Amino acid sequence: MLVGLALLTWLAVVYATRPLKRMTQAAKDLADHPNQAPLSEDGPLEVRQAAQAFNHMQAQLQRHMAQQTQVLAAIAHDLQTPLTRLRLKTEWVSDEPLRQRMQADLSEMQDLVQDGLALARSWHAQPQRQPVHLNQLLQTQLNEWEDLGWAVQAQGADSDCLVNTDVAALRRVLGNVVHNAITYGHRATVTLLCQDPSQPDHWCIVVEDEGPGLPESDLQSVLQPFVRQESSRNRQTGGTGLGLSIALNLMTALGGRLVLANRAQGGLRVTLSAPL
Repeated sequence: MLVGLALLTWLAVVYATRPLKRMTQAAKDLADHPNQAPLSEDGPLEVRQAAQAFNHMQAQLQRHMAQQTQVLAAIAHDLQTPLTRLRLKTEWVSDEPLRQRMQADLSEMQDLVQDGLALARSWHAQPQRQPVHLNQLLQTQLNEWEDLGWAVQAQGADSDCLVNTDVAALRRVLGNVVHNAITYGHRATVTLLCQDPSQPDHWCIVVEDEGPGLPESDLQSVLQPFVRQESSRNRQTGGTGLGLSIALNLMTALGGRLVLANRAQGGLRVTLSAPL
């Protein structure tokens, strides 16, 4: 009887705590995956009530983020028309140095608007997955980077690596990360691994540069929107501070991660990984 009672007690505890474990994991994942599926509302009454409250909170958070995205996207979209009109009007300015300065300012504003639109879209990106050979994708990107005059070399691009991912999102991620490496480190090395050493069921791409790296305290803050690695606002030396934020959002939408770390020999290492 004691053994039977202990077994029934254990089963009851497992039944009661299993939904709590799912809720705990969902709460941990909420920051990185706000669009995850709602929790199943089963289990004892108290657990069901807690799951209902969690789902309600998640739904409110999703609505709040969607409203923010719509506002930012609307502002960025509507700014493009007056910027285009201003660019056309600058053609009538007879002072050549003044016209060039005005057009440079308008180009900077237009780039900021486009980056703002890209950031808004990345918050609610819905990946369109398809089978992709990462080595072929990387080789295509290398050709484009060479045409731009970027000093980029690749390792592992000759090995076949078939994954299921969103081509457009991954191209944007690679472009942003490599551009960041070229901007601050002048040269970039891209290494493709069909299996992440720490997660065999994930692919991995590592981008390393030869720049000064970052203080350890800044490795997370630079992933936030509009945070740049240098204090000036010159677009030629640092951009808008949105590139890594967009890349992080897109990798999160792919179910993957983007991790920054300093290299022992100097420079920054950006590790991209996602499920095969």
